[in-house]
Amino acid sequence: MAPGRKTTAKPTKPTEVPLTEYEKLRAENLMRNNQKLQRLGVTTLASILNHTSAKSKVDTHEKSGSLYEVQEGEGSEDEEVNQCATNRRNRLKRVLAPAQQDEPTRFTRQNTRDLALTFSPELQQVETLGLSTITSTPQQDQNNSSDQGALEATIDPNGKRNRSMGRELDRISRGLCTNIPIHIAEGKMRPEAPMQAAKLASEGGIILRQQMPILRHWKEYKKDKSIVTNYIGKVAAQFTMDTNNNAIKAACADLLKGGQRQMRYQLKKKYFNGIPANQVRTTSPVKHMTDDQWKALVEMWSDAKHKEKCTKNQLNRENVRLHQRTGSRCYIAQAHVVKKDIFKDVEPTSIDLFKNFHCGKKNGFTESVQKAIDDMEGIMSEPVQDGQEPKSAKEAVSQVVKSTTFLRVAGVCSASKSTSRGAISSQVHDLQVELENEKQEKGELRQELDNLKMESETSRVKHSEEIEGLKKTSQEMHGLLRQLLSFNQGQHNPRS
Repeated sequence: MAPGRKTTAKPTKPTEVPLTEYEKLRAENLMRNNQKLQRLGVTTLASILNHTSAKSKVDTHEKSGSLYEVQEGEGSEDEEVNQCATNRRNRLKRVLAPAQQDEPTRFTRQNTRDLALTFSPELQQVETLGLSTITSTPQQDQNNSSDQGALEATIDPNGKRNRSMGRELDRISRGLCTNIPIHIAEGKMRPEAPMQAAKLASEGGIILRQQMPILRHWKEYKKDKSIVTNYIGKVAAQFTMDTNNNAIKAACADLLKGGQRQMRYQLKKKYFNGIPANQVRTTSPVKHMTDDQWKALVEMWSDAKHKEKCTKNQLNRENVRLHQRTGSRCYIAQAHVVKKDIFKDVEPTSIDLFKNFHCGKKNGFTESVQKAIDDMEGIMSEPVQDGQEPKSAKEAVSQVVKSTTFLRVAGVCSASKSTSRGAISSQVHDLQVELENEKQEKGELRQELDNLKMESETSRVKHSEEIEGLKKTSQEMHGLLRQLLSFNQGQHNPRS
């Protein structure tokens, strides 16, 4: 180095301070809430959170000249060098990333509170669906971290998931500070909100698999109403619902009815099918069933009539032509989404719902579904005669599908017994029309029967007359034969 030449120190890059465990858990919690909001259609909050720039924690104020460094020596030359380096460091310009670039966002309580105040309309929309934004506190973050660890503990390293206990529902309930409300309209079997319908079905299935006995037939559940009442009470304990409401009772009973049938099939598939008779279990494989209940199931499965019935049902399932394409979402929740997203200003018809329920994302309509749609549209386009009303879309669907359960399951027709006066009057009118048609058919059958009786009577009279004539002719023939015989005998006697 040349004498008298001063060396300048290289500027040191600011080191990023790593996030604490609390900040990481908080960010993960808010990201999960953001995903929940995106599923429910609230996309504004997600965009704002993604474009919020993070403040890098560079503690430049901590760099003080009073701290001792190894490079600081006793000479005046070294002091001048350090002074020049610090002056150069202070003159460095800080370059920030553009605001449009997605960076990891650091969330604070103030930011979360501002976002909650800014997007209150969207949050009200989320609350109507049974969810709200989950504002974190240190205690809640600690609970969420423990829940996340417990959920990860339920997953086997080999890829097998252990028994589910509804931890996701508990986490959402703690975030809402209350249980998820369940609202079921009169005449419908499921909630309209997709989140409510999904959580109700999943929690009902968990309770059924882990706490309810599996009997031979749904009639046995009707006889022992304590089982249904117990099931409704256990489901209601996980949600906010009115157990005295008939719609709630009917929905829970329908969940139990479908779930016990599926659970009975799973038990048969696992413990009975393909197993020799001498190796079938004689004790209950599940703890919530008694040995007598299990033996009753085994006896039913071993019955020859039951086996024949199962074979027929298996063949009938192969004849199903109209397969639903809504995934695990029920028809009522899918209809709610269709009305909200696709048909915003117009009420969809039954044909529109049928198309949406049976349209695949990849292949669209199958041949059988397309034929059914063409038949429905053909019925709707038929000319109307004078004095008759045109057929509605509901009548066209019911005429083509020929299933009384599709419109009821889709929520188009009422499924409850306590229907309105208009529905009762329409049902009475339909019954009267059917009765008149049956009377007319019976009258025609009676007329045909009378005609057949008259024809049979005339034919019987003719037949009797023919028989009498044959008798007379036969008697005349016998008389002639007798005369001939007597004449022949008279001729033979004189010769002798």
